[in-house]
Amino acid sequence: MAAAGGNHLSSGRVNVGLLRECARRELLQCLNKQPGSKALVWDDKLTGPFGLIAEYKLLREHEVEVMFPLRPGRLPPSQVHNVVFITRPKPSLMDIIADNVLSEEGRESTKKEFTILFVPRKTMLCERKLAERNVSFINIDEYPLELIPLDSDVLSLEMDSSFKECYLENDFTSLFYVANSLMTLQTLYGTIPKIYAKGTMSKRVLDMMMRKKREAADSENQVSPQIDTLLLIDRNVDLLTPLFTQLTYEGLIDELYGIHHTTAKFPPERFPQTEEKGPSGLQQQQPTGPKKVVLNSSDELFYDIRDLNFSAVGINLSRRAKQISAAFEEHKSAKTVGEMKQYVQRIPFMQRAKASLAIHTTIAEMVKEQTDPEEFRERIQVEQVQFGDIVHECGSVQVITMGSGGSKKLKVIQPQVNVAASRVPDSSTHIAPQPKMLQDQWLSHDGGLERNEKSSVQDYTEWVVLHTGTLQRYKMNYPEQAGDFQKLFDNMQVLVNTTHQYSKLVGETLQSLSSQSYSTFSSAGTNEAEVYTRLMDFVVEIEGAAVLQRFAQNSFNDYYENKDTDFNNDNSDDESSQSSVQFTCYDCLLEVLVTMQNFADFHNGFCRESAKAGVVSMCLENITRIDRENYNWESGDDDSEPFQIIETCLGILHNISRRLKDRDLFVNSEETLLYFAKLKARGVAVTALLCLGYLVNEDTNHLISADESLLQFIVTMIDEAWQTEDRRCDGYSAKELAEGLSHLAINDNNKKVLGQFGAVRVLTKILQTSKENEEQASAARALWMLAFDDANKDVIRQEEGTLDTLRALHHSGDPEVKQAAAGALWEIEGKTARNNAETTKEVSGHHVMISYQWDAQDMLVEVKNKLQASGYRVWMDLEQMGGSTLEAMAKAVENASVVLVCVSQQYKESANCRSEAEYAYQLRKDIIPLMMQRNYKADGWLGMLVGTKLWIDFKSKQVIDSGVGKLVKELAGRGKDIDVTDGPTEAVIRPSETSVLTTAPSSAATDVSGWTNEDVKKWLTEIGLGQVCEGAISEFNGQTLINLQELRGECPDYFYRCLENTLNLKNMFHLFKFRQELNKLLGH
Repeated sequence: MAAAGGNHLSSGRVNVGLLRECARRELLQCLNKQPGSKALVWDDKLTGPFGLIAEYKLLREHEVEVMFPLRPGRLPPSQVHNVVFITRPKPSLMDIIADNVLSEEGRESTKKEFTILFVPRKTMLCERKLAERNVSFINIDEYPLELIPLDSDVLSLEMDSSFKECYLENDFTSLFYVANSLMTLQTLYGTIPKIYAKGTMSKRVLDMMMRKKREAADSENQVSPQIDTLLLIDRNVDLLTPLFTQLTYEGLIDELYGIHHTTAKFPPERFPQTEEKGPSGLQQQQPTGPKKVVLNSSDELFYDIRDLNFSAVGINLSRRAKQISAAFEEHKSAKTVGEMKQYVQRIPFMQRAKASLAIHTTIAEMVKEQTDPEEFRERIQVEQVQFGDIVHECGSVQVITMGSGGSKKLKVIQPQVNVAASRVPDSSTHIAPQPKMLQDQWLSHDGGLERNEKSSVQDYTEWVVLHTGTLQRYKMNYPEQAGDFQKLFDNMQVLVNTTHQYSKLVGETLQSLSSQSYSTFSSAGTNEAEVYTRLMDFVVEIEGAAVLQRFAQNSFNDYYENKDTDFNNDNSDDESSQSSVQFTCYDCLLEVLVTMQNFADFHNGFCRESAKAGVVSMCLENITRIDRENYNWESGDDDSEPFQIIETCLGILHNISRRLKDRDLFVNSEETLLYFAKLKARGVAVTALLCLGYLVNEDTNHLISADESLLQFIVTMIDEAWQTEDRRCDGYSAKELAEGLSHLAINDNNKKVLGQFGAVRVLTKILQTSKENEEQASAARALWMLAFDDANKDVIRQEEGTLDTLRALHHSGDPEVKQAAAGALWEIEGKTARNNAETTKEVSGHHVMISYQWDAQDMLVEVKNKLQASGYRVWMDLEQMGGSTLEAMAKAVENASVVLVCVSQQYKESANCRSEAEYAYQLRKDIIPLMMQRNYKADGWLGMLVGTKLWIDFKSKQVIDSGVGKLVKELAGRGKDIDVTDGPTEAVIRPSETSVLTTAPSSAATDVSGWTNEDVKKWLTEIGLGQVCEGAISEFNGQTLINLQELRGECPDYFYRCLENTLNLKNMFHLFKFRQELNKLLGH
């Protein structure tokens, strides 16, 4: 990395050093999120720009011990706690990073945590690429690297490929970054009153800036303007100038040797090697490498000669040499102590000036050697003869006028900061703040609505600029789906361009979208779910949710005004225009709603973006209005327009509530949904009831409990669904209905009522008859939730085949099914069995256990790290092991000195969290509540468990430090390892590291070294595991048992995998039994 001295940056008319300080601060904040020693792994393209921001010395002060370039294969060995990858969001680099991480996990060395920092932003494509390689990071963050100060009057985005991306690849992402960086510039230096744009691309940047300014209208910039005027110029306005040979001193250095990130490299043999200390700003190198010279205004000599024609450089160097020589002779004329003191104080400056003179004299000599040959002179002569008479439009451009007292010309970075080229040169100049909007792109039909100026979707041109590059990226990374991406993009583009017309084109577009939203896309060698997920990722990135919402809202408004219009008579000569198909406002409205429902059914990201775009409020408002104005529910007409619209809107609401589980999006909606849930129209009623299941809490559950027929209705629907051939009822699968029941059962009163209406029997039938893993998992989770009620436990035990079915599913190869079945079994019989075990009563506390819901993991990892740094042993499930290894959870609770219960609505609604917390309560463990959610008061079972305990605030990352301080005081040393002398103790227990309870040592061991395979079989039969292990121990003998016991101590991870995979001991009680009997046998 280059040196990053920055005093010269504050010497200009505007202190551009502020930009550097902001960038440094954000970088250090990103690094400080990972406490402990760090290794940085750099994308080669980023080392230069970052070298201008932070020097290595600064990074070392923030625990960076070593840095590596990003290379394929294994990382160099290091003894650090954190590895931070700093990379551009390029899918090709993700494979290299994945290889680095996976190879590091196989090393027997210090355990490392991996973080990835995307510059300037993370993309869904890269995150999905890493997920496909099964690579996990403790933190995935982004660092918005924007304008970098190269000198006191030069700023650069360092995006050297922007011209190619815009001109050849139609990827206009760089324009978005330009607009963002200029808005940041105005945040620091005040709003620029005059902005001019020359060229098409500059106009687009200007439009983006104006839109951002409108969106931020409420937050007025209080900084006094320091920049009077900003001029944006397309590179393609003047394409010839970059082709000419530069003839200034700095320009010729760039032509001949290259200047990158203010640094040039020269042959080392031309420079004296006796220098030990170079001039300020000049980076000294070892003789074996190239000589690196930093060229910026911190070097006074370079500042004076950089812009001189090279023919004048020699004279100036000679004059400077005489001045320096004269300065060194001044001591001879010094007559007083004061004069001698002044001379001594100037010596360091004179020595730096002398060293700088020597360097630039050497460089000038090397440049002269290459410019003296006749070939070079002929080239210059040709350029001047051929193009000397051309008057460039831009000429000498005053890019920024700073202050009112004068002006200063800023040096123009050739393609980096200039806006990238356009395909069609535009000779017009656009002036803000009155940019000409492309209103012809938003044609409205007679009777149509004016477009919504407050919509979150950008103007048509901006939408195309921002998302054409996204289209190209997806097509390049997934060429087998290029046609699907193009089709989605074209369809969305039609809707952006015509927000409320019901033309044949729009009608066919909506039909295509609704069809495409429901289809299962297939491609050779690619999993169908992955294919569809990529398509939905693409829809989210191109703001598809906002596009569809605006079209739907405009269509709703037209629908109420009866603006149905037939636009079949398009003025088109193609055969398709002669079709008799007609599209009305209702046709288009229903198609767009169906599209939104299907997209929301498959993708969390689309649901989130839909919620942001106002889809929830739009659906609630319109189903209420349609019901009030148009529909008679007694008619029973399920095919009517109002019925179809209401049913589809409720379907959208159900998908968003089911996937996001965010009650804040549905404030005051319960009464509306309850009304529809009580209707006789079953399709509408069940959808509204399922929505309520995800939204009601302890305060609002009375809406459901007041009418028990609602809970009976959901049980009836499930009972009908599992008996049909397609296992659906009124459009909902048995899986979806079981999920809804599970959420309704979160309330303890609802559990009892559902049990009384036969929910246990119905769910058991699903488990016994289903062949689909997802359906089995949903039913088992619902049983798990019901099992928290004692009456339901008795029903489950008595219901024929229920326990046997759960035990069988506990051996399922599907982790979701296995986890849910294990959780239900734990509540029904496992917890009681462990409570009755003598070993449980003998356990003493050794660590602090963090019991939390998965959505709070990032923050709690920081809490864990800080506690470990204070010497505490901490148990925290980092691999979401859940119910599939409930023995590990039980052991963790039993061995805990204190259990930290992370209080939130999500925690309260999690069956797994409830199992953990209630088991800790039953064992009378000390519980400390950590409040993780704003405006939440623990209620239901969680409220009873934490009672009146004082909670510690962890509602945001800003209070982590103060929260940990209070927590340490509350812990008062409980769970602290008294043997810790050298830093934190890693005590995070994962499934592979889980220790298990053992009985007291046996008084005598049995000598099994001579046992045969038959002896082993006989022993397994005697302890009741003969049938379980039958067929799996054909090669086992006594020595194998001895080796297995040794393996348990040396590598517990592999020991338990052997028991599960080789001996088929997949049931946790079988594992208990084998472990205890093996201990007795071998006397351990």
